[in-house]
Amino acid sequence: MHDTLQDAILHLYPQATAIIDIHSYRPGYLPYPARVTLQTAAGHSAVCVVKVSADRDRLAYEAQMLRMLRDLHFPVPEVFGGPTNITLAREPVAILLMSELPGHPLPWIDLTDLATAHRTCQHLLAAVAALHAYTAPVLTHPTATQVRTSTLESELQTINAQGGPWCAAPFFRDALVLMQTTLPRFPAPLVFSNGDYNPLNVLVHDDALSGWIDFEHACFEDPHIGFAKFVLWADDRYGWGTGAQAGLVERYVYAQQVAPAAFFVRLILRGLHHIQGTDPIHPPRYMIQVVKDTVSRLTQALV
Repeated sequence: MHDTLQDAILHLYPQATAIIDIHSYRPGYLPYPARVTLQTAAGHSAVCVVKVSADRDRLAYEAQMLRMLRDLHFPVPEVFGGPTNITLAREPVAILLMSELPGHPLPWIDLTDLATAHRTCQHLLAAVAALHAYTAPVLTHPTATQVRTSTLESELQTINAQGGPWCAAPFFRDALVLMQTTLPRFPAPLVFSNGDYNPLNVLVHDDALSGWIDFEHACFEDPHIGFAKFVLWADDRYGWGTGAQAGLVERYVYAQQVAPAAFFVRLILRGLHHIQGTDPIHPPRYMIQVVKDTVSRLTQALV
């Protein structure tokens, strides 16, 4: 461990005298967040989580969201300290120190057992419903005005404002025109969301929800658009493809009684958002095909 990181952790956790061990939650993929085992002055061991980011503002926002949710008794980590700026591997970064929640992430990566995938889908849908149910309590919190808001209309405006080479592509341009005319027809009240329904952000213990992690993108947003990624990245057999195999999106739209056309609109919009951020020289072919197919299905549904 780098001395600067060790010093920063010990500073943020003053009861500790030494670091016994540090272990990534996703070894071989990302070094952080990591589980840190500490030696305390009382001779006991303690565990915490360190998160590292080059974007200090993002960590600061997450810390604010976590403190708000802890006030509301939602199962999220406790912030011990930070974000604190340090230099790690010659790069300026910020770190956030948090408590470790009980439980383990939902099985998702490289998952081939459909029975397990089925249970993961059940847990994820219940966890998302729990997030949405906190919309009213969050709105009553004194810091509710600090929670970001993202609407379908603002996402479309951002796509139009950013422009870029993709806007010259006929399929992209036609889809944008379709969004301009159809978005107002399928409104939905905004809900509170962590902004990323990745099943790895949901923790379970004894087959029950024990907590949510990762609130860097927390916001009030459309309740359905967070599920678009499970369709747009369904060709990823390592992770996101699990959702397609287990029918996650179909389960959600059925349970919430979302009309097909209403979900098509959101799928196209989020698809355009992701495509716009890619290099046309290396186009995301699967995602483009999803958008094209969905435009065709939406057009037929509107007849």
